[in-house]
Amino acid sequence: MTLYYYLSEQLYKALTKPREEMEAVANLDAVKNSNLRRLCKMARA
Repeated sequence: MTLYYYLSEQLYKALTKPREEMEAVANLDAVKNSNLRRLCKMARA
């Protein structure tokens, strides 16, 4: 199991729990060179 797959699975399981979702997004963001949060901000704008 790759780290990306593990973090994606963690994010999927955390979607209904805000604290866990924020933690999962932060972990995935760290793996993706801080691009995930910027992408989310652009998508919301």
